[in-house]
Amino acid sequence: MTLSPRMRSASGPVLGVLSGVLYALSIPQPSFSYLAWIALVPLFFALEHKRPWLPGLCAGLMAATARTYWISETLQLYGNLPLSVAIPTNALLIVYMALYTGLFTWLCSRLDFKQRLFAPYAAAVWTLFEWVQSWMISGFPWQLIGYSQWPNLPILPSLLLLAILAWGNARLKQLDEHPGPSMDIGIVQGNIPQDRKWKVNRLAWTTAHYAELTEQLAQQAPDLIIFPETALPFYFNDPLYRPYRQRMEQLAQTTGIPLLVGSLEGEVGRRGAPIYNRAFMLDQEGVQTETADKVHLVPFGEYLPLPALFQYLEGLTAESGQFAHGQAHRTLAIPGQSTRVGPFICYESIFPEITRELTLQGADFLVNTTNDAWFGHTAAPYQHFAMSIIRAVETGRSVVRAANTGISGVIKPSGRVQYMTGLFETTTFVQPVDLHDEMTLYTRLGNAILPLCLLLFAYGEWKRRTHVPPLN
Repeated sequence: MTLSPRMRSASGPVLGVLSGVLYALSIPQPSFSYLAWIALVPLFFALEHKRPWLPGLCAGLMAATARTYWISETLQLYGNLPLSVAIPTNALLIVYMALYTGLFTWLCSRLDFKQRLFAPYAAAVWTLFEWVQSWMISGFPWQLIGYSQWPNLPILPSLLLLAILAWGNARLKQLDEHPGPSMDIGIVQGNIPQDRKWKVNRLAWTTAHYAELTEQLAQQAPDLIIFPETALPFYFNDPLYRPYRQRMEQLAQTTGIPLLVGSLEGEVGRRGAPIYNRAFMLDQEGVQTETADKVHLVPFGEYLPLPALFQYLEGLTAESGQFAHGQAHRTLAIPGQSTRVGPFICYESIFPEITRELTLQGADFLVNTTNDAWFGHTAAPYQHFAMSIIRAVETGRSVVRAANTGISGVIKPSGRVQYMTGLFETTTFVQPVDLHDEMTLYTRLGNAILPLCLLLFAYGEWKRRTHVPPLN
């Protein structure tokens, strides 16, 4: 680890860029997942740089760009921002994300790399920073490094590296060979472009479009049919839109199949009334039985945080409206069945505590409804889908994904992708979905590792400050 001062000065940022590139290549797309295991190694060779935060910042900038580059296009197309504003706004987010890596390398540089404590200390710091990203400024834990391992299913259920292959493969074999009970679930992928989705003059066409696709799908007699997030972009229970709601009620009656439809809850003409992004369960008679709201909203997309600073981004929320946070996540009973489904909507798929909560409430399988039309043909839809795979493994529950423009699909509790659609396809499908009720280690313990990380961090700081010699 010893380099000359001139080499350290020149190589530090280069090593940081290399580390960021390895991170970027490990996530979708192109998902060279094995590179994540060595992505941070170049940073450790840069710890002797006279400004150790600089290599970390370079790494963070490269990685964050790969994680969020698509936001510039979204801001331009749906926030009505010129590229001259959209790109700096995206860059501001990238810099914020990169600061975590810069601080990580600065903290790690204060310990001797040769100390036995270094590895657990660095791992603890990295884990704590990822946790902070899950709640800081409402939370944006998008494509954290662990998500890169979505193709490597045997390693996902295990915390101990030495037990990965043996236990992980045994777990996959058990889940695949002994799936237990299942039920047939139908998905409608309507494929409505974002620039048409919220047009008032398109409501009749959109409703008829979903009704037609559902009638075709119903011929396969699934136990439940699921629509994507806000597939019906109107206030579902407002009298003004009664004809459209009645079309859905009649659809459930004529097919005899319960529907879980994504729509809005609100009141036309009542200024300041809350608007909820909601999933509505209709039984075989078209009666609304239960609902589930989106609780964790998308900042700038569904609500505007700190409006005094970000008023220029109101075009994004104007596209779909300012939403209110739902009160709590809840499971829904499938009418006529003893099965309960755990819905989590769009952006909520990146927060593991949400699916853990739904599993603890008794969800037999999970449903992610989403509208990824915002992302276009970028890597973002693939990144979003990959995170749902991690949610399945963490909870030991099948995840059914209904996406407006794709990617829709079914993910088994083992993390295997049972079925997936392409992007921007108008399609329907029915798949058997495995039902499970056992609790995984993560479901039982949650983020129990965080106190250990805090202890390791505190111990490392104490060792550094008191100059206690390392153990030999």
